[in-house]
Amino acid sequence: MWLGASRKNTAKPLGIAWPVNSILALGIHFSYNDEIVYNKNFEQKLIKMKSLLNLWYPRNLTLYGRITILKSLAISKLVYNTSVLTFPTKFIAMVNQAITQFVWNKKAKIKYRTMIGPKEQGGLDMPDFQIINEALKVVWVRRLSDSNGTASWSHIPLSYLQPVGGLFLLQCNFDLKLLKVHIPIDFYKEALCAWQKINCSTPNTKKQVLNEIVWNNHHIKIDGYSVYYKKWHDAGLTKIEDFFQGNRFLAFDEFCSKFKIKTNFLNYYGLCHAIPQKWINILKGNFTEPLEKRSEKERISLDKLSCKSATKFFVKSKFVTPTAERRMTEAGLKEHTIRLIYSLPFNVTKDTRLAIFQYKIIHHILPTNSTLFRDSIKEHDKCHLCGERQTLIHLFVTCSKARLFWSLFSNWWNSKNGDTITIDKNEIIYGVTDNFAHYLGLNLCMIIAKYYLYTASRKEEEFYFDAFLAFLTNKIKIEKHKSKSQINM
Repeated sequence: MWLGASRKNTAKPLGIAWPVNSILALGIHFSYNDEIVYNKNFEQKLIKMKSLLNLWYPRNLTLYGRITILKSLAISKLVYNTSVLTFPTKFIAMVNQAITQFVWNKKAKIKYRTMIGPKEQGGLDMPDFQIINEALKVVWVRRLSDSNGTASWSHIPLSYLQPVGGLFLLQCNFDLKLLKVHIPIDFYKEALCAWQKINCSTPNTKKQVLNEIVWNNHHIKIDGYSVYYKKWHDAGLTKIEDFFQGNRFLAFDEFCSKFKIKTNFLNYYGLCHAIPQKWINILKGNFTEPLEKRSEKERISLDKLSCKSATKFFVKSKFVTPTAERRMTEAGLKEHTIRLIYSLPFNVTKDTRLAIFQYKIIHHILPTNSTLFRDSIKEHDKCHLCGERQTLIHLFVTCSKARLFWSLFSNWWNSKNGDTITIDKNEIIYGVTDNFAHYLGLNLCMIIAKYYLYTASRKEEEFYFDAFLAFLTNKIKIEKHKSKSQINM
C-alpha cells in the first residue's frame, strides 16, 4: 500500500498482491477511501454490538442487569478501536443512543446524564461512550508523559509539541485552541483536549495564583494566543512567583539580572500586562469584584492518572442531579439522608430485582394505574381496592388498605424484635435512614413488603398480611445479604 506523497501511485511492483479496498493491520483497517475506513472500523463494530444486544433484548433483565451486559459484553467490542482511533462525533452519539435504547427498551424515564452517575448520587454507573473515549485518550497522554521522549512512538507527537515545550506542555494550564502550534493528526488533538479538560483550572487564592505556570496558560494571552518563550523558560522562569515578589512584578533590570536574559523591555512588560487583572488584585489583596469560585472538580496529577480516575472525573463533570432529588428536598430530607436513600437498595439486599424495584420507587418511575392510564395502556387510573386515583403515593401510603397493612407491619416488627418503631410516609417510600446499620433488616422487609403490595395491585388482589409473611419467608430464604440476620421470623 503506497503511503504519503505516493498514495496516488497506481503501480503494483514486486509481483505481490496489492490491496484493492483496504488492508488490516493490528486490528485496524487502512484505506485511501474514508468511507471504507469508517464502515470497517466503526459501522461494522456498532453492528456487531447491536447484534449482541439483540440477543439479550427478550430477556427479563433489570436496569442493572442490562447495564452489566453493556459493560461486560457490548462496549468491550469498541474499546480497542477507541484507544487508537479518533471517533466521529456522530458515531459516539449513535453508540450512546444504542446504550439508552437497550437499557430502557423504550423512552428513557431518567436522564442519561443522571444514569451515568454513581449509585450514592442516584445513578446506576451506566456507561457513556463519550466518557469512555475521553478516558482512554487521556491514558495515552499519561503513556506519552511516562515515555519521557525515549520511546520511538513518542517522537512524532513530541515533534509537533516542540514549539510549546514538548512534554512540558502537559504540566501547563493550556487550551489547545490558543497554542501557536499545528497538530495535523486528530488523535493527538483529541487526546490533548481530553487532558485539557482535567488539567484546566482557574486560581482564586494568592497561593494558587503564585503557583500558576506562566507558559501556555490559557488565561495569559498576547495577541489572542498563549505565550511560550523557550529561552526564558530554560533560564528558570516558570511560575508567577518567579517574577512577582514583594507585592509587585520585578523591574526590567531586576528581571534581566535574575534570569540572565537578554531581551527588550517591551517583551517583558508585555508579559506582565498579559497577567489577568483579577490575579493582580488577588496578589495585592485588592478584590475589586467577586472572585470566581474554583470548580469543585479535583485536579488529577498526570503521574496518578488512570482510566478509572479519568472516568470518575468526566462522570462528575457531566452528571446531572436526579429530578427526584427536588421532591426529597421538598419533603425536608437533608443531603446526607438523600445519599443514604440512594444507596439503600444496594446496601440491604443482594437481589438486584428488589434493589431496582426500590430504585424505581425513589425516582418515582414505577408504573401505577395513573401512569399506565396516561400512556393509554390501561382504561382507568383507579385503585382496585378503594376506587381513588392510584398514584405511587396512594398505592403505598394513602390507600386505606395500605394504611392498615403498614399498621399490621409495624405491630409485627415490634413484637418480633422488641422494638417501638412507627413508620411515616417518607420512611415507607424511601426507607428508614436513622440508625441505618441497625435497621438493615427492617429496610429489607419494607422493600419486600412494597414489592408484595405492588405485585398484588398488578393482579388486582386484596392485601393479605398472612400472604405477605409467606412471601417474605420465601424471599428471606434466598437472600444472601447480612441484613438477613437482623430479621426475626
